[in-house]
Amino acid sequence: MPVRTAVIPAAGLGTRFLPATKVVPKELLPVFDTPSLQHTVDEAIGAGIDHIILVSNRAKPAIEAFADKASGGARITVVYQDAPRGLGHAVEITRELVGDAPFAVLLPDELMGDSSHLQDLVREHEATGQTAIGVKRVPRSEVSAYGCITPQGVPDANGRVGVRDVVEKPNAVDAPSDLVIIGRYVFSRHIFGYLASLKPAAGGELQLSDAIGAYARKGGVTGVLISCTRHDTGTPMGMLTASIDAALKRSNVGPQLRTWLEGRLRLAHWSTRLVPPKQVLTPSACDTSTPISSNMWMTVACLVFIWWCRATARWPINIATACAMSKPRYRLMPTRFIAFIR
Repeated sequence: MPVRTAVIPAAGLGTRFLPATKVVPKELLPVFDTPSLQHTVDEAIGAGIDHIILVSNRAKPAIEAFADKASGGARITVVYQDAPRGLGHAVEITRELVGDAPFAVLLPDELMGDSSHLQDLVREHEATGQTAIGVKRVPRSEVSAYGCITPQGVPDANGRVGVRDVVEKPNAVDAPSDLVIIGRYVFSRHIFGYLASLKPAAGGELQLSDAIGAYARKGGVTGVLISCTRHDTGTPMGMLTASIDAALKRSNVGPQLRTWLEGRLRLAHWSTRLVPPKQVLTPSACDTSTPISSNMWMTVACLVFIWWCRATARWPINIATACAMSKPRYRLMPTRFIAFIR
């Protein structure tokens, strides 16, 4: 049966993005000039989805307003999860709308570069009938931030691997592998039976990973390695890098942004090399037997060059005077000098 429905959970309050999320839902914050949620909707449509179910809460009316005006042509339905009962509960409440058809789940905190990975998951499910979940390799030090799979062997040449179990956020020592779940899934209707039998985890939440683990122990889950770019937009830094990458891909602003970034990086490089850290002078620091640092030599060279400029009138005298009067002299002389002659 083809996959034509997708669920996008968007009921969280986005506390990592305060104070911005006091007025704008995290999912509607822009990635460059497009709401993050629109990128996720576009990804779903690109994989053949024509019905999208947004799981929101009534404290975020802007999500419903977005659903009324979102571009792409898919039909969008909004349902509400007013109590924070976990991702498993968010998926479970869509059961009536999903029906018996297979469906995708896309977490909007994971922003993909295109629809190719979701297409891979859809093809895997349609070919085997199994639940297909997106996975990726991460350093062992990072597995504690994800659900981690216990694989059946190693991924094959097509990036497929059987999943025996799922461990939610294990420590690096106890993790069964370095393969973690990313926020893309294609489920059969059987997942709702596992969700219905879940017991609440710590904090009273129903974890989707627990249902996937129970399904995997029955042999019904396949992992598919991600094959496209990905940004974790659940953090401000991730959102920033996603915005920069999106802008760099635009022909109308990408070249200008690249030039500006390169200029800023060059300036930061010179500042790091030319400006020494602040020091507290001590008797040992003033000891004439201490070797003179390369930054001190640079300062001496600048002073000599300034004297030569003043003596020969090769540069406007105001430049040399401004450099000579910079304070504190030792710390700022090289940087000010470079800035003036560029």
